[in-house]
Order: sequence, then structure tokens, then C-alpha cells
Amino acid sequence: MMSNTLTIQGRVTRLPLSRASSQALAHIERYDWILFTSKHAVVFFAKDMRRRRLSLSQKSHVAAVGPETAAVLRAEGFPVHIVPKRFTARDMVNDIPNVKGLRILFPRSAIAPPDAIRILRKRGARVTVVPLYITTVRPLSRAEKRALLAGSYTRLIFRSPSGVRGLMRQLQSKKKHVVRTISVQCIGPTTKRAAREAGFKHITITGAR
Repeated sequence: MMSNTLTIQGRVTRLPLSRASSQALAHIERYDWILFTSKHAVVFFAKDMRRRRLSLSQKSHVAAVGPETAAVLRAEGFPVHIVPKRFTARDMVNDIPNVKGLRILFPRSAIAPPDAIRILRKRGARVTVVPLYITTVRPLSRAEKRALLAGSYTRLIFRSPSGVRGLMRQLQSKKKHVVRTISVQCIGPTTKRAAREAGFKHITITGAR
């Protein structure tokens, strides 16, 4: 029997480091803050640090977007100084005080929204972005797409904003209204916002990043 829930699965692809990103990691001691908005960024960052035999300086502070990301950071041996009450990148950077003139390293997805970076730079921070990976959405099978458009699924689960956008790109414009009536469950407020912007009507939020 087919489940009435469809989880939109993401596929994480590691990106090669650019010359600028490699230089940023080589001089990790320069940075006052290092920010993480996903556990994937933590894992890839930690691997690069180990491979290069690097460690954080005592002056470096670390911020995590939510408790799951913070748990992965601690498991990798990094300290965590800030976890916002609301698990969004915007709230995370707003919780960092007095950033003017500080050097901030931001290892992240290459397609993550730029809002947090803009906030930091507007406040006078010197932000270096290190794109570590990209997330794509697994294409729906023919059977899944038929069931989706036939109303066989009563719930969709999105784990990231890219999952929302990736699903909608697979649908013809005239078919999207059918999907927008399905109840969706989102991991985190950023994913919820993406679902709302995509036109979904019945949205719940769960989990932490």
C-alpha cells in the first residue's frame, strides 16, 4: 500500500573549494565568528579542517542556527556560543552583538538565501562566504507525479527551502494549484516561509536545524 505522505528528498553534493575559500580556511585564525546554518556545512567544514590539520583560535566564536546543527558542531569538537531562540539565519546573525569591523566566516550552501549576509554587512561586519555544497531535489518518479496530481498524497514533508522550490520546478504551471491544496510539514521556519511563498495553504512547522 502506498503511503499517503510524500517526503521531498534532497541530494547534497560537495563542491570543490575555490582558491579564495581555501585561503580563508588557511587563515582561520583571523576570524572572530564562524557561522553555521546546516549540519552539512558543519560536516564538510570539519573534514576540511582535519585534512589541513587546522584548529580554531581561542578568539573565534561559533554560532549555530539551531540545536541539531549545534549538536553536530559539538560532536565534531567545536564550541557553540550562540543558538537563537528562533531557528533562522536572520535570528542567528541578529543575536551576534557589535559586529562592526569583525571578520566573519560563513561556510554554507551555495544556494542559501543571502539575507543573513546582507544584514551582517549592513552592520559593518567583514563577511567571507565559503560555499561548501549544493542541494538538489530528487526528481519525482512517474508514479509519484501521477499520484501527486491525482490527490493521492494528503501530506508533503519538506526538509529545506530548496526542496520546496525543487518540487515546484517539476510541475507545470497549470498543475501547481492542485499540489498547493495538500497539507505540508516543514522543517524549520525558513522552509515554512518558502512553502508559503510557493503558495501552499496548509502549513505546519516541526523540528530544529
